[in-house]
Amino acid sequence: MNFLTRAHIRLEDHRAMLSQGKAELQIQILSAEEALFEVISANQEPPQAQQPDTLPV
Repeated sequence: MNFLTRAHIRLEDHRAMLSQGKAELQIQILSAEEALFEVISANQEPPQAQQPDTLPV
């Protein structure tokens, strides 16, 4: 499963802490010991184009 976010992400074991401005969110994997969170770039290699960022900040 993939999620896209602008939030700052901090990973610790089976937890991920997301923060943006004053808002914070913590998510945790409760089962499946082999499962983990991973941070990867959403930027695409050419010839793919980056979609314009139209979400409010």
